[in-house]
Amino acid sequence: MEAFPLAIEGNQPQLVGSAERVGALAGALAARLGLPNEDADAIYVASLLCDVGELGIDRGILDTPGHRTPEQRESVERHLLLGETILATLTFLSSVAQIVRAHHER
Repeated sequence: MEAFPLAIEGNQPQLVGSAERVGALAGALAARLGLPNEDADAIYVASLLCDVGELGIDRGILDTPGHRTPEQRESVERHLLLGETILATLTFLSSVAQIVRAHHER
């Protein structure tokens, strides 16, 4: 499972360590909320893999300095569906796929 965060970070050096930091925060929050271990684990794993869909987004768009055009933003927003699609194909990660798709919801 460590391969996905490494691939994301290797593709975007500015994200090095981000997955672990987000994972630690998500895990602490899940514990603080008293969630069952299974749910807390799913949240932790989803936080590590939340940007896996960015592997399918054009690097030129991800590296755009400043503000992105509406078309570029739409392309970047596709990483939610791409991430869900990737993880849903892996039986042992299918439970976190929906969390990954929803990780930008408010």
